[in-house]
Amino acid sequence: MPEYLDRLSRFVCDTRLENLEYSTVDAAKSVVLDTIGAMLAGSRLPENVKLAQLAVKTGGQGPATLLGQPGSATAVFAALSNATAGVALEMDEGNRLGGGHAAIHVIPAALAVAEERGAT
Repeated sequence: MPEYLDRLSRFVCDTRLENLEYSTVDAAKSVVLDTIGAMLAGSRLPENVKLAQLAVKTGGQGPATLLGQPGSATAVFAALSNATAGVALEMDEGNRLGGGHAAIHVIPAALAVAEERGAT
C-alpha cells in the first residue's frame, strides 16, 4: 500500500469521536444534514423518481432507504439513486480548499451500507 494510503488508513482507524473538537463534529453534522437535504430535494424530480423505481425493479427490495421515495433497495442501488438525486439540483456542498463535492460521493454510500449492516 502506498505510504499516503497507509497514513490515511491509520488516521481513520485511530480517530475517536471524543478526541475531535466540537467545531469539527458540528461542521461534519452540518455537511451530513445539508447532503441529506440535497438528496431529498432532488428526489422529487421526475427523472429521479424513475431512477428510484428502476433501482427497486433492477435490484429488488433491500434494506437501504430511497430518500423521498416509497420502498427500499439494495445498498448499491440506493446509493446510486440517492447520490444522483443529491446532485440533481446543484445544491450539494462544495469544498473551496480541496475542490469538488466530497460529501455527495461518500454520504449516500455510507448511509446505504450502514443500513445494510444494521449500523446505528
